[in-house]
Amino acid sequence: MRRFVLLLLWLGIASAVAADASSEIRAVVTTPGDGFLALRSEASTQRGRRLIKIPHGTVLSLKACDSATARDAWCRTTYEGKRGWVYNRYLSYADADNVPEILRAVAGVCTPAWCDASVEKLIGGYASVLLTCKKRDCENAVGFLMRRGGRWTLIDYGTGLTPQDLVGYGFPSDVARHLVPW
Repeated sequence: MRRFVLLLLWLGIASAVAADASSEIRAVVTTPGDGFLALRSEASTQRGRRLIKIPHGTVLSLKACDSATARDAWCRTTYEGKRGWVYNRYLSYADADNVPEILRAVAGVCTPAWCDASVEKLIGGYASVLLTCKKRDCENAVGFLMRRGGRWTLIDYGTGLTPQDLVGYGFPSDVARHLVPW
């Protein structure tokens, strides 16, 4: 009987690990303000110590999330060889595979010497990118992109664009309201 119980326990653990591997989800780090998401040793800001800072715009593979609600969860992941937990309120799940192409589309206006670009929001074929200035003589801005003909295209960027401006460029009004950060 003991062997049977141990076999059932082992099979349960093996199937949980297999389910965990097959349910991997890709997400983009979207951290307002400080520009990083902490990878923590435990799923808690009080108990878990910060292992490493994950930069804004990083694409992560999530192993599993632990929560009662989808928007307020801690998720297991690995970053730069360290395993830990991230808070999913600062993750975007849509179109994570498009991040490199989106960042290439803004490279002409955000060169590494002048600014850092990081994807803020991805909604279908529309995106906003934070352009964080590195120099004293420039301002941070937000770029707005649209997927046209299978490619991401920078439509406009600046500090004072409104949802109405984006609608004028052809963005759906509900998408424009979600992309503009102010």
